[in-house]
Amino acid sequence: MPSKTSLRILTALGALVFVYFVMYPEDAKAITAPVAAVLELSQSPSPWLYMLVAVGIVTWGIVRVWGWRETRR
Repeated sequence: MPSKTSLRILTALGALVFVYFVMYPEDAKAITAPVAAVLELSQSPSPWLYMLVAVGIVTWGIVRVWGWRETRR
């Protein structure tokens, strides 16, 4: 069960980071600005990025509910 525990910790940490950057979006811009400048990326995300994230979340939910289940021997 250690893998489930570490997955829960990573999920909680990811959720905290997400909430932080939702509350303070200027910090996200300050962190990503140097990387975007080096890679010459635009400062505004593409609508396709939001679509990709949404598809990933929906797919994860479907797999989580109806996906592969481990059988016990």
